Amino acid sequence: MDRRSHSQSVAGGRRRAPAARAWALLLLAPLAAAAQPAAVAEGWHVVRPGETLRAIAARYLGTEEEWSTLAVLNAEIADPNRIDPGQRIRVRLKTGVAVDVAQLVKVSRRVEEQLSPHPWSPAGEENLLNPNDGIRTFEASSAELVFTDATRLLVSEDSLIFLGRGAAVTRDVRREEIEVVVGQAELDGGTAAYEFVLGESRLKPAAGAAGRSQSRVRRADSGGAQLMVYAGESVVESGGARQEVGTGMGTQMEDGAPPAPPEKLLPAPRLVSPEPASAWPIANPPFVWEPVAGAAGYVLELFHDAECGRLAAHHPGLAAPPFRPPGLPAGTYHWRVTAVSPSGLDGYPSATSELSVVAGVDADAPELAVELEGARAEWEGRLFVGVGARWRVAAADAGTGVERLWAVFDGEERAVEEVTGPWETGPHEIEFAARDRAGNETRSGVVAFVYDPVPPVLNLRLETGTLYRSFRGANEPLAVHAEGRPSRILRDLQWAAPGAAWRPVAGRRWEIGGAAAPSFGLRTLRGKERLYAATDLYLRMSRRRGLRLEAVDDLSGTRVLAFEVEAEAADPLRSRRLIVEAEDRVGNRSRVALPLWRGRSAEVH
Repeated sequence: MDRRSHSQSVAGGRRRAPAARAWALLLLAPLAAAAQPAAVAEGWHVVRPGETLRAIAARYLGTEEEWSTLAVLNAEIADPNRIDPGQRIRVRLKTGVAVDVAQLVKVSRRVEEQLSPHPWSPAGEENLLNPNDGIRTFEASSAELVFTDATRLLVSEDSLIFLGRGAAVTRDVRREEIEVVVGQAELDGGTAAYEFVLGESRLKPAAGAAGRSQSRVRRADSGGAQLMVYAGESVVESGGARQEVGTGMGTQMEDGAPPAPPEKLLPAPRLVSPEPASAWPIANPPFVWEPVAGAAGYVLELFHDAECGRLAAHHPGLAAPPFRPPGLPAGTYHWRVTAVSPSGLDGYPSATSELSVVAGVDADAPELAVELEGARAEWEGRLFVGVGARWRVAAADAGTGVERLWAVFDGEERAVEEVTGPWETGPHEIEFAARDRAGNETRSGVVAFVYDPVPPVLNLRLETGTLYRSFRGANEPLAVHAEGRPSRILRDLQWAAPGAAWRPVAGRRWEIGGAAAPSFGLRTLRGKERLYAATDLYLRMSRRRGLRLEAVDDLSGTRVLAFEVEAEAADPLRSRRLIVEAEDRVGNRSRVALPLWRGRSAEVH
């Protein structure tokens, strides 16, 4: 029988992977490091033409006399001397007998078996395969076989393999051939009893110091072979050359050519999301993993079992995460990711992680509510915020729930609680974002603001001017007041804003606004007597020497400058005070109280 003909006679005509996918054909991760399955004890044998119950007993139990054992296991057989081709017979395997038998333990989706000489037919779990029997898998399908020594063989999607006849090798070691016509197979066991045949290449896995051998082989439609060794070691024979490949290494070869020098396999990616054992009410959750340095691409696989024997979905050729599948049926899955090198060799697979898909698709982004509380003001097209202001942020998603809420503050991603306030003085930019578990995102948009926790600065200085309207003139030296006497009534004190007429201060509170840096002047109408404002030094005022007070705020600007002379004190020895207050646009306030004294010029030094 021409085995290659089977690779071209699948239902509907030959299936050939596109050339661009050749390197990624059937990129299944290595068998999960779960507990090794028990050796095959019982299974189903499909009767071949000319077989008898005695012949079947001799095959699996070592002697024809055990036919009665099979008769007991198959009580539905009315006449043990009459069994028909294609009939399934329950058999028991005896240790050390039929070592070249494999049992089909897991079938996922569309898998066919050829139990020679029977034609291809749907594969049945627990069926026993003998030399020359074949397995072929179709897209997103897989099969798992277990040999009588508990060695596991995983056959990936779009693959065709045959079990061959044992080949005698040195030291009387018997190796069972596994011919990979096309596709991928992976062997996990502790013996050296198996040999892969891929075209003109032979690959012989062997257990390492830990007593385990785990290797993956792949053959594309175009020919050639690839080998990845995850545990143990392997010897490759191709093109007249022999190459040893150790743990964590891989190689590849063209038909008839020597194998390439071994290269190191990439490490396993670390899975990020979905979280282990999480439940998703959507069919397309986003899968996220940490990128691996040097990877040319990734393969994401989903299985129905933790041992990765029942393939559910296979996504090769992925770029950087995240990745959202087109849609998964409801159910429980186990997923993992493998990094692929530029040469096309698979790295180590990630650990598997479980998730559950309930149903549906979540296409709606989260709701994001952002509010600025506290002192704020808009001035000249800019937003200013003051002391005590805070951003209040909340996100909700009725579909899959909010997975992440974060901020981008001055171009850097930050946790929301780190940037809600207060901030460093000055300008900032902030944006808030929320993402649901389906990968939908909502962003608030960038908001520019200036944080102003600084109150206005009150500047005082002496100025001269004929009418004291524009506050022009050079500053004069400050006069030091030696002593003075308190004034009970300051009827002669006047004030003026820039460009305005002088008016009495009288007994009321005055407010000045509407300017970037509002100011006012004070003077006295007295001639010989002078009015002094007590600061660190005493400022002497007269008709031509005025005191200028200015409120400067370089951030949000001064909203109002106010002043008043406090009411006359009951104590005649106590001075009256000039109270000056300034407030900026976000509520920061400054206040000074200047004692006012009246004195004669002779008293000034």
